[in-house]
Amino acid sequence: MKKLLRLLHGDASQLTPEEQHLSQLAHVAVSLSIIALFWVFFQLVHLVSVARFQQWQICENNHSPTSATRISLAKQQHQINGMIDALRTATASQKIRLRQQTAEITGLIDSVCQARLYFAAQQVSLGVVGTAAAIVLTVTLSLTATKGIENANGLALNLVGTAVIVLTATAYMGTFFNDNKNLPVIINLYVKTKTLLSAYATDLVNPKLSLASPAELETWMQANDQAFEPLLVIHINFNSNLMDQVLTQSLPKAATQTPQP
Repeated sequence: MKKLLRLLHGDASQLTPEEQHLSQLAHVAVSLSIIALFWVFFQLVHLVSVARFQQWQICENNHSPTSATRISLAKQQHQINGMIDALRTATASQKIRLRQQTAEITGLIDSVCQARLYFAAQQVSLGVVGTAAAIVLTVTLSLTATKGIENANGLALNLVGTAVIVLTATAYMGTFFNDNKNLPVIINLYVKTKTLLSAYATDLVNPKLSLASPAELETWMQANDQAFEPLLVIHINFNSNLMDQVLTQSLPKAATQTPQP
């Protein structure tokens, strides 16, 4: 450790020629240690970002702090279930199915909003870590340039190379996870699902629905299923096809071609 500090400080005159050059194993250890520090920094920024988003109450769920002006999804679901129980003409099986529809919609809202927080926090984390790596790279290159590449110690060059790796990795991860496209998709899906829940609750307080026959209620429930189905398909395809879409866009076309015998 003393040797590393003296090399970073630039005091190589007091070291023997053998000491002025770190072994390959030492360089690997230093690089891995720096990468590990950047990874820990990434995780800390991600945790702080998610906590901050939760404080802003972007998601109305039990993970967010309570507020006098916002109610949780669980409470909304409970209130809607009370409206369902108040339907006099609905059969027992219809009320069970209506409760299921409420649970499906609120469950999708919660899932989509948590994904929204994750992708937003990931964008912030990648940006902060990439900026930190760029600063380390700039400062190290500035200090190295004053002495010249030939006179720079190996540890400084190692730091430059590691910073380049981290900077490249953060840029690639942003492209790999395709955050710029997936985040708007998630936000759009969240808005549509919230709108569906609002329309669902509004219909339940409509006097016409409370006086509707079981056949009319059946038609209304089928319409709700049809409105909910496209949102569910988008949600499933987004999670299952994300990796394939990114790999297809990122890999060279030549790599996807089957070699001819």
